[in-house]
Amino acid sequence: MKTLYIPGLGEGAVLSFQKKYIALLNVFRSKQNKIVVFDSQWESDETFETKFNRLRSMYEHIHPVNIVGPSAGGSLAISLYLEHTNTKVYVICGKLRGSEKIGEAYNRRAPALIDAVKMSEQKLAVIKAGDITSYVSRTDYDGVVEKVDMFTDDMKVVTLPIVSHGRAILYWLLLYLPRV
Repeated sequence: MKTLYIPGLGEGAVLSFQKKYIALLNVFRSKQNKIVVFDSQWESDETFETKFNRLRSMYEHIHPVNIVGPSAGGSLAISLYLEHTNTKVYVICGKLRGSEKIGEAYNRRAPALIDAVKMSEQKLAVIKAGDITSYVSRTDYDGVVEKVDMFTDDMKVVTLPIVSHGRAILYWLLLYLPRV
């Protein structure tokens, strides 16, 4: 039961920590139960279509049972889920809706983000999200994503006892990812 981990916009030290932590978890997992990290490359000029095709190819190569998508990675996880509904999806503080709310600064930093969220919005309009669990921060706005953009009514929603975006994702990684 492999798990596909799709990181959000956090680059540099944040992404490095996530990769090292997942490598540590993988030491204690069987070969069939590894966590594989997708190289999102959010801060590149890569188009959404190219990024999603790379993700689709990785999925088809490893055939994961679980997909984990924190923050912006959640939008890619939702888009992938529609093609592979036999998977279980975990979204942590995910930017799944509200593409019109993404500001110019984020658009410059991650050109594919708006298109990823638009695709997520389209997919959420046509799927039953029963196999998707959305983990949200305690407040209506976690400093990055509004809570209303993190889930739909048919998702299972779990409220984390954390206020800020990055800390909520870290909390989930430490407490939940080892059990996925």
